[in-house]
Amino acid sequence: MRIALAAAALVALACGPAKAEDPVSLKLAYPGAPNSTVNTLALAPWMKQVEQDGQGAIEIKLFAGGTIGTYRNIYDRLLNGVTDIAYGLFGELAGQFPKSDVVTLPFEGNSSYASALALWRLYDKGITADEFGKVKVLGFGRYPYGNIHARRPVNGIADLKGMKMGAFSRVVGQIIENFGATPVSMPVTEVYQSLQRGLVDGTVVAWTGVDTYKYYEVAKYHVEAPISANSSFVFMNKDAYAKLSGKAKSALDRHSGEPFAKALGKMFDDSEDEAREKVRAMPDHVIKQVPAAELAQWKARAQPVIDEWIKTTPDGARVLAAYRAEIENIRAEQKAKR
Repeated sequence: MRIALAAAALVALACGPAKAEDPVSLKLAYPGAPNSTVNTLALAPWMKQVEQDGQGAIEIKLFAGGTIGTYRNIYDRLLNGVTDIAYGLFGELAGQFPKSDVVTLPFEGNSSYASALALWRLYDKGITADEFGKVKVLGFGRYPYGNIHARRPVNGIADLKGMKMGAFSRVVGQIIENFGATPVSMPVTEVYQSLQRGLVDGTVVAWTGVDTYKYYEVAKYHVEAPISANSSFVFMNKDAYAKLSGKAKSALDRHSGEPFAKALGKMFDDSEDEAREKVRAMPDHVIKQVPAAELAQWKARAQPVIDEWIKTTPDGARVLAAYRAEIENIRAEQKAKR
């Protein structure tokens, strides 16, 4: 008996006092710059909230600036387990998430907040859930709509006829062409010089893009027409999620989904407002809305893009109807809070 007790005491001394388990460390791959608004105003605060709520059970380390992957390959890196969590752009994964592209359609829901939240609710209700079987969905975002920014006045749709407009995507090019302009495919980094040299007369980009690339130096006429937008995701590797402790999962889940979509959407709206007001305060800049008398005509010119999306997207009509209903519900919720 004495021998058994002594042996037990030796084992206890060797093991030392019990201590809490080390936190599980997760990698979050973000292809953008670490000082970008997406990271500083959305990802970094979210990571901090999850870690604090986890009370030592989880930590998230950011790998930004292409350290792990680019926007083009980050989804594959996530599926292959190179990273545990990834922020990416749906626009770089053409054809893989067609239903979720509903938030990018022209003249559908101006607010990034409403669109991001609606996209989450479509997923949560199972309407788009079949697109995400390979991942654990943490959040959605939708970038601000691209508007028209030109070197010469645009007072109505007739003024767009014959104008050469920089276009970053096939959809934007198609809409521009339907408006009577000539789309010129080019990356965002080439637009400034093309505008400066008169190679193009304008472009379609969000206000945040105007600020980032200083297009305001060469384009002083602006029309806020919600032509097209990009959307984003925050996914987690399913195996990495499955290995988490219950405490870590709870912390992650509490700050993901709807709260995360709201945070991403608000961040995009706030950044867009700030960029717009910066330009508005500059001399000689003219910012206009689509003329009320022409709004129906602008929408009609953009409708073929929506029709094509409905035709080529599985259950497209149902998804669009559900999205529009969610947008209206969210607007009603916001109105009730005022």
